[in-house]
Amino acid sequence: MCAYDVLLQPRASVVLEQNFKSSKFYELVALRKPIFYLGDESDLGDFITKENIGVALYKDAEIERKVTELIEIIYSKKQINKLFDIHSYSFFKQTEFLKTIIK
Repeated sequence: MCAYDVLLQPRASVVLEQNFKSSKFYELVALRKPIFYLGDESDLGDFITKENIGVALYKDAEIERKVTELIEIIYSKKQINKLFDIHSYSFFKQTEFLKTIIK
């Protein structure tokens, strides 16, 4: 059973592009989860879009920068703001806020 809702399918390389429909790829398809492809325009992205099995987002400079930023966050090269004050977003505070709206 999968514990995630979306599968990320990166592009292997231009050389491997013609072989993207490997048994591994079909294992992903068999999970019946949306496949999110991010990369250069490719047969893989076109296939995902054409068959309506996910979303293909072709990269440009802005997307590439955002993906790099996300990867840095994931691998802790760049720290997120761990001091962000979440107190006002607590269950208690939000409940109190909703009570004032309902009244």
